Amino acid sequence: MLELWNQFCLVPLDWIMGWALSLPADLLLVLVALGSAGILTGVRRMTTDQDLLRRVGDDKKRLKILMREARQKKDRVALRRMQSTHGRVAMKALAQEGRPLLISLLPIAMLATWCFARMDFHPVQAGETVDVLMFTPVSAIGEPIHVVPQAGLEAADRHWLRIVEPDQAPDGSVSNGRAQWHLRGDAGRYRLQFRVKNDTFEQDFLVDGRIYPPPVADHGGQFISQLDLRRVRPFGVVPGFDAWALPPWMLGYVLIVLPGVFLTRRLSATY
Repeated sequence: MLELWNQFCLVPLDWIMGWALSLPADLLLVLVALGSAGILTGVRRMTTDQDLLRRVGDDKKRLKILMREARQKKDRVALRRMQSTHGRVAMKALAQEGRPLLISLLPIAMLATWCFARMDFHPVQAGETVDVLMFTPVSAIGEPIHVVPQAGLEAADRHWLRIVEPDQAPDGSVSNGRAQWHLRGDAGRYRLQFRVKNDTFEQDFLVDGRIYPPPVADHGGQFISQLDLRRVRPFGVVPGFDAWALPPWMLGYVLIVLPGVFLTRRLSATY
């Protein structure tokens, strides 16, 4: 089901947004964030009663003035009346929020899926060396493991064969084995083959310059291969929060899209 959803999102958005993948990562992020702000503003403008929201906005401004005057006069009865009226007016505006939120959900979810697949890491460039790792169960420690050589792909240190070593945690414990290669290749799509004992595991390795391959492949039985791709860090400073599964691009996206929504609303006179 997840694979079907990914294809549903990636195929049309690659067709629409594929040209932008050649842009610098920061510029691409700004473009996507402002595009999202435009979608949210456009949907809101088309699905809400703009005349009602304009009148609600005017009423709130007037009520704030009246409440401030009531506080200055210490007229508690008038203040409570104004506060009650302000609450009823606010509820009218809140009733308008459901439809744009519901309609925006699908395009924003599709765009988020595309961003996770296209904006989280830098794509691999021709000739760039990438660390490739294989994590194994403890039982495979000490076993030989190798990546099958193929045309267009080379090991930077010329070593295709490794011995699975203990992968020690900071506390010194060992819960799995680990092997590592340093690979680079010409532009193209490769299918890495890892062979250990009688098993063969495969993972895509794409040298494209525009699209990066899935960085992790779970082969089952505690065998997991991973491409150590360079993570996108917007503007070189925006951090991520791994504990919250919040990658740097997402934080950068939020920091741009929020003021972007405000700006597009102001420019389009949308309430």
